Amino acid sequence: METATITSSSTKPTLYFIPGLAATPAIFRNIHLDEYECHYFKWEDPQPGDNIKTYSKRFADRIDTSKPFVLVGCSLGGIMSNEIAKHIKPERIILISSLTTRKQFPNRLKVFRVLQLHHVLPYSWVVAGIGKIRMIKGGGNKEEAELVYQMAQESSGKFFRWACGQILFWKHNEAHPNTYHIHGNKDTLFPIRRIGKTAHTVEGGSHFMVVKEGPEVEKAIRSILEN
Repeated sequence: METATITSSSTKPTLYFIPGLAATPAIFRNIHLDEYECHYFKWEDPQPGDNIKTYSKRFADRIDTSKPFVLVGCSLGGIMSNEIAKHIKPERIILISSLTTRKQFPNRLKVFRVLQLHHVLPYSWVVAGIGKIRMIKGGGNKEEAELVYQMAQESSGKFFRWACGQILFWKHNEAHPNTYHIHGNKDTLFPIRRIGKTAHTVEGGSHFMVVKEGPEVEKAIRSILEN
């Protein structure tokens, strides 16, 4: 798992950003927290026999626990953040368009546990359709759709299938005590009605709001970090 790093001389906590499924660190391109030391994780293919517990342990091993740190996870990255926190102790977990526990998983997606479409659909089909879906569901513009398409192209079909299975059968039931949630009220993948009233709500925010409403998401992250 590679990381890109932006360093700072600040004594503030170190931030570790984890992107979503079929995404790269480019998804955080509109979040500017230059006064913090920031690390950006990249996905890599799972090893034989990997599950989310063993995979998240390798993430945890790359984190400097000698000083305070915060996990910032978007979508799948938020789910992975919850798993990382079982191995080490973050100061906070900040979830963007993600889930705190399996109880928030939307019922309509549970059908995929039975259909197992992530095992049978060619990844090339997923890549070809993902930008168009973003335009329809996320209200994105051409630039945003191209970013999604580019990230999907850079992602691995092997990782995509494995990660889909880990999401669909995620067993996490207890929220980390210092979890903070940033969620859009127009998120159609993970509807906010299942997230709860404690989330910082981004008005008009879709599941792709980390890009589309980047300044608003950045503002929410700053508020969490400074309080």
